[in-house]
Amino acid sequence: MANVTENSPPSTLVAEVEAFDPDSTADLKFQINWSSSYATKRGQEVHQNLFKGCFSIQPLAVGNNLVYGSLKLNKNFVQPLDYEKYDTIFLSIMVKDLNQQINDGFATALLTIRLNDINDNAPEFVNGTLSIKRTVKELESIGHVIGKFKTNK
Repeated sequence: MANVTENSPPSTLVAEVEAFDPDSTADLKFQINWSSSYATKRGQEVHQNLFKGCFSIQPLAVGNNLVYGSLKLNKNFVQPLDYEKYDTIFLSIMVKDLNQQINDGFATALLTIRLNDINDNAPEFVNGTLSIKRTVKELESIGHVIGKFKTNK
């Protein structure tokens, strides 16, 4: 599990990933499987267009049988992470052995990424709150309630 704050700048480090293959000729590479990744808001799945492409994995070091990478916010992703649209991303990460000769040669894992909320939205008046016609009697007492206002936040 990892955490990242909404509106974090591009290239923010979210997590470090590591993979191992016991074969001495392994050539390992990370990929994000966006078709198996999904995001939710309060447990309800949201449309993939809101988050697809928001992360990238950059290899840090590749050695015999090992690969290390940094999961970062994608610098080419145009919209910032938004807690109000989704609070959790379930990211499907694949590591593939490019030299695999027998069997499938890949493994996948699902990384849970929770978004931290920041106070980034201004309050709004509830629709109609200010447009309701209100009246007050002449010589009404001080402190008499004429109306109540509600905000969404």
